[in-house]
Amino acid sequence: MKKFILICLSFFMFSTSFTVYADEEYKENSWRYENGEPIASQDEISYARSSVNAWSKQDGVIYNSLGDPIPNAISKGIDVSEWQGDIDWNKVKNTDVEFAIIRCGFAGDYTKYDDKKFQRNVSECQRLGIPFGIYLYSYAETVEDAKSEAAHVLRLLNGMQLSYPVFYDLEENNVMATVSKSTIANIAKTFVNTIESKGYSCGIYANLYWFNNFLTDSYFDTVTKWVAQYNTECTYTKPYSLWQATSSGYVNGIQGNVDINIGFDSMKKYGWVNENGNWYYYSNDEQILTNQWIGNYYVGSDGKMLTNKWIGNCYVDATGLWQPNKWMNDGQWWFRYGDGSYPVNKFVEINGSKYYFNTSGYMVNGWKQIEGQWYYFNPSGAMVTKQWIGNYYLEADGVMATNRWVGKYYVDASGVWQPDRWMNNGQWWYRYGDGSYPAAKFDVIDNKVYYFNESGYMVTGWKLIEKDWYYFNPSGVMVKNQWVGNYYLGPYGQLVNE
Repeated sequence: MKKFILICLSFFMFSTSFTVYADEEYKENSWRYENGEPIASQDEISYARSSVNAWSKQDGVIYNSLGDPIPNAISKGIDVSEWQGDIDWNKVKNTDVEFAIIRCGFAGDYTKYDDKKFQRNVSECQRLGIPFGIYLYSYAETVEDAKSEAAHVLRLLNGMQLSYPVFYDLEENNVMATVSKSTIANIAKTFVNTIESKGYSCGIYANLYWFNNFLTDSYFDTVTKWVAQYNTECTYTKPYSLWQATSSGYVNGIQGNVDINIGFDSMKKYGWVNENGNWYYYSNDEQILTNQWIGNYYVGSDGKMLTNKWIGNCYVDATGLWQPNKWMNDGQWWFRYGDGSYPVNKFVEINGSKYYFNTSGYMVNGWKQIEGQWYYFNPSGAMVTKQWIGNYYLEADGVMATNRWVGKYYVDASGVWQPDRWMNNGQWWYRYGDGSYPAAKFDVIDNKVYYFNESGYMVTGWKLIEKDWYYFNPSGVMVKNQWVGNYYLGPYGQLVNE
């Protein structure tokens, strides 16, 4: 009994050592949110816009809410989430906004925690060439939670190119109240290392209070920082790259208020960076890489990511992406291997289905004769096996069956099955549609009477059947109501004796 209790206690202690994300319904509670709703702080109210130039960039100068220039500021951006609804990014593009940090979601790796507007916001920034990074709102209380949150980000990134880092948003009150500073540092380190192991730059977002009082481990002096302080200036005394200056900004194309962020020249270039419409890849020491593959992308001698070009035997498309073994369509479907070649005049198995490609390399469908054998390919191009197509049967290897029984059905030399059919294998017999045949019996076929012997063969001439004589002509048809020589056959075919 004691052993059982110890086991139960051990299980309880283990099971309560991590966040069960899948069952959680989260509502943000932090200095910015209350039960999931955005709130305005007293600082925010105090430093609301008071100048016509508030938080604008003019002639290369960025101004604060008082209309004073912000020292060392080089760029103005916004951060957005589903709270902003459907943003008119065309209008945003025509403002002084130079970049965006887009929320991808919150908590662990479950689709229900994805930001509802993430995909739309990303695709619009990509379409319009607006540089962007992303952030995830964290609820992590353990290192395992951090791994799940990093997986959440990487699932949504899926090889996406970013001009700005991935930021880990640390602000949840519950974490601050229950998790030690050293554990928070380990959580942050786990998340950042996981993201950067996939080639992305990663940083930490928090407000001034968190940075000064909770994110005090020496580890945080090594990461890119995005500091939130709603003020006319950022008073954080350590290096930082982004300053979230207000949540009461106004940008044409966005309904309601939006966060305004100021970028400084301390922003480290790492990973993919878009400069003047071209993508470059920066190493950890901020050097542009050249003449090499970066994942499935290739950078040339000038460091630019190449597009629509053959690189050796590999072709990169309009987005710069090389994908091995990919279906292609230029009006007809064909299949491109990773080395740029494609199958011609051959069968190829793809994802468990077998396809055939013609002399031009295009996928075939419908009936196709290949090396003297007939095959059938469905409208998707997959070869059909072990089933009937009309009156024809396809074998396990896809070849159309001929001259054999398929269950109770017989297919002839042309492969076709026809019900109720005369057959001849040296003698005539009659096969029904289910494959059976008459034996030791009369049968009426096309309004004519025939008799089939014990072996199932049609008889001709005189035949004694159950004590009566009958006569069947050379075609096997029973003779009735007529003379055969000196003998007369009655209305039912029997020989009449008198």
